[in-house]
Amino acid sequence: MNDSELLSGLSNIGYSEILFGKNDMYKRVLTENYIACQLYPYSKELHFYMFDKYDADFLIKEDRNIIPVEVKSERRTNSKSLNEYIKKYCSIHSIRISSNNFGYKNNIRSVFL
Repeated sequence: MNDSELLSGLSNIGYSEILFGKNDMYKRVLTENYIACQLYPYSKELHFYMFDKYDADFLIKEDRNIIPVEVKSERRTNSKSLNEYIKKYCSIHSIRISSNNFGYKNNIRSVFL
């Protein structure tokens, strides 16, 4: 859905439930939907990818590179799936979007949400 506010309203989940951790599943869904809405104007092709028991929230094609993007709705940013993707496909660029500070570590560019 291209409007996160509308999605939130249709889900009948109150903001307090999401903010105070009573409904983490919807928090994750709404966060990923918001990021998809922000990425779409720049990359009209957003892809989800599942491999082995891991997944990549978004794959963005830039020139000849595929950039995996992981979205974290919590402050914990353990990125096992992203690390496995980097290891399996030798990805030189990757992005993790979360509420943590900006940074760069282990080939992962951390971006503040």
